[in-house]
Amino acid sequence: MHLYGKAYPDLINGKIPTVETIRQRPDIYSPDQQETEYGARLDYTYQTASNSTFIAGLELTRIALDFKQRQKGLDTLYTFNQNDSRPDPLQNFIIIRPEMVNAEFDDTRSILGAYTEYSFNSFSGRLLVTPGIRYQYSEFSDENYILPRISASFRPNKKTRVNLATGMYSQTPRFIDLASNSNNNTLKDEISVHYIAGFTRYFRDDLKFTTEVYYKSYDDLVVQNDRTSEVRTNGGTVGPMAWISVL
Repeated sequence: MHLYGKAYPDLINGKIPTVETIRQRPDIYSPDQQETEYGARLDYTYQTASNSTFIAGLELTRIALDFKQRQKGLDTLYTFNQNDSRPDPLQNFIIIRPEMVNAEFDDTRSILGAYTEYSFNSFSGRLLVTPGIRYQYSEFSDENYILPRISASFRPNKKTRVNLATGMYSQTPRFIDLASNSNNNTLKDEISVHYIAGFTRYFRDDLKFTTEVYYKSYDDLVVQNDRTSEVRTNGGTVGPMAWISVL
């Protein structure tokens, strides 16, 4: 069940409040977020005489997050589902208390990344293969991630190209999710696996046809299981998803 709306249950001097006298949302809920991000990146590229290329790099990001959210008094939620906590299952609204919302986070943490890839040609330069791997450490979750990737591009002739790629990718949770409750500070990164196949045909130098097929799956997505609580978990999954793009 999904219901929507706002409620202002408090009477003013025994009367229903007017538009001019009701409390507006900013008077009830006040978030304050300041985020500062800085870092450094080092890239190294080496190309051999056989036109093979080796690339490696390091990344260090420091993120300072100062987050506060406060609720003054009670609020009423008219959007809910069967997973949300309600004292009475027949009650068509949820009272949100300040202790369910109030949170504060002020800390600086790091994300470290390292990656390498090697591109090499074969079949007289018609096939280009690029395997690679990325390592990432997040001080937010205290987790290490190993993310392999590989791509290949085959040119049977000068006008035709076939591309294939697959790999694992990670996404740091939104900082507002990490900071909105102390239990969220160690949320893991969201993980996705991509498979891509593409075909390109040149009819002229300024005219080409391109089509691509995407197939993706997602794990460890950050979800809010109960909207009466700011606690998030990595319990979400999506996939697999597939679609075709034509240009």
